Amino acid sequence: MIYIKISYPINEPEKFEIDTNAKQPLVAGLLTEFIRVYTGEVDQSEANELDVYEITLKLDLSDDGWSVKSNTGNKGLTMGIVMDVFQRMPDDGQKMTPQQAALKVGVMLEGRKDSCPTYMMVADSILGDRERCEKALRKLTWNTHADKKKLEEIKSVLLKYHDSLDDNERRITMDTEEITMKKLDHTKVKTGDLMCFTYFVKVKDVQNGSTRLNVCDLDDDSKEISIDGKELIQKSYSADWYDDEIKESKTRIAKILVHSHNCPFTVCFHKADGEERTLRGRLVKPEPLMGRSLVEDLDVDSNHRQRLVDHRTLKWLIVDGTKHIVK
Repeated sequence: MIYIKISYPINEPEKFEIDTNAKQPLVAGLLTEFIRVYTGEVDQSEANELDVYEITLKLDLSDDGWSVKSNTGNKGLTMGIVMDVFQRMPDDGQKMTPQQAALKVGVMLEGRKDSCPTYMMVADSILGDRERCEKALRKLTWNTHADKKKLEEIKSVLLKYHDSLDDNERRITMDTEEITMKKLDHTKVKTGDLMCFTYFVKVKDVQNGSTRLNVCDLDDDSKEISIDGKELIQKSYSADWYDDEIKESKTRIAKILVHSHNCPFTVCFHKADGEERTLRGRLVKPEPLMGRSLVEDLDVDSNHRQRLVDHRTLKWLIVDGTKHIVK
């Protein structure tokens, strides 16, 4: 269990204090993830009027779930305090993540997302085009009447994030597209149609010298399937089997991951708290502008399978018969 305890004097917010069992360089990333998960919750409760607010955030490492305890009396006030603390945290010299850049800009705009989309500005900076960044800032001026000092702060955040990327990290955001699949209308299938069937399964037992497999459909727990024939098995993909190892850059491995649609994989990475994690699953949605991928952990039996894989913390990836190791 990771905890972050915040003590926030409302009249002197710059004197906030943080007590945590997380490593100091990870605190900003943990706060970013908490805010991403909880932003948007509405609470009509009357807030408590106190001199000092106490907030405790806990991250359960077993399921990546967050819990919150505070004396604010209102979720909106709690979130506002956490965001202000995040904004006031000193620069530790670490690379700024896309989430942190977007969040810092959002706080500076005081939540006015309709004025000039925060992610548009981050996308402009991540693509390595300073002119676009300047243009986005000008648009921001027209729509929000932000003062010059605030604009300079926003510009500093975006350009710091821009400068923390190398050319390969910028390129990966430009040549990656999200692919979505439509569900087939089974009533429209006709003789002669060309089709493909893809099932994600877990092997229950192996028979007949590995030419027959009894498997469980991971999308339908009650469904068991038998697969007969060496040729049919050889045409499948595995998240575990590989016969080749390649050492590659982290950027290259991230690119392979975001293109691994309809293909099971095993990925090893570091979670937000620094803990190493190995996950077997499939890609749900790549988010290259955010430097991460939303994946489904297929070893989890519950309906809460979705996890985030941070591209910056990748260690290795097994997919399509090859193990890609960060060099």
